[in-house]
Amino acid sequence: VGDNFHYRLYKKYVNRDSSFQGADDWETGKFGGRADWYINTNDHLTLQGDMYGSGVPDYMGQTIRRSIPPVTTGPFTSGFSGPYTRDEDINLYARGRNILGRYTHNFNGNSEFTVQSYYDHTYLDDPLIAETTDTYDVDARLRFPFDYWVPQELLLGGGFRHTADKTRGTFDLSFDPANRNDTIVSWYAQNELKLIENFMTGWIGSNFEHNTYTGFEYQPTARLA
Repeated sequence: VGDNFHYRLYKKYVNRDSSFQGADDWETGKFGGRADWYINTNDHLTLQGDMYGSGVPDYMGQTIRRSIPPVTTGPFTSGFSGPYTRDEDINLYARGRNILGRYTHNFNGNSEFTVQSYYDHTYLDDPLIAETTDTYDVDARLRFPFDYWVPQELLLGGGFRHTADKTRGTFDLSFDPANRNDTIVSWYAQNELKLIENFMTGWIGSNFEHNTYTGFEYQPTARLA
């Protein structure tokens, strides 16, 4: 659409017949798209997303063939020497969606600021267990060069991710706890020094993180190449 706005859409659909006496037919589909808007020479906005799974726009299921042992005790018997098989409509559902947005701003030919946000939702419904997971993610990064003693480039950034996981178990399979929330907060700083132009470069920086499992972590680094 014009010179500054571009987009594309797609849809995929697969339908598989069952194999001989396999009862393993299934179908699945997916659709989504991406749009890029070059607001001006310094600003760029991207938006993309996908959907898949059961219902609309598509359905994914499977029929399970189970071996049923004969009933040989009690007042009711099967009358078969068995075992025999029967088809049961035990459907396995999987569906989800995600969306991503990213904004980039160029301050000049070398400096750049980027912020990105992401959301993902997945759902699985199995005869043994059902699970729903929602993930929220935000990242930001700033990069700019400067001259002090030698040419340098500083990179600063940080991020936040939260995952909410919910399950519904059965007698055969369950999780304890059934629900869990995990959060990761991270940030980093790195400086690149061009000690000798086109010959020797040094990097110094560190990553920092706080997560639900181990608390605060850090990872300093220094390299010379």
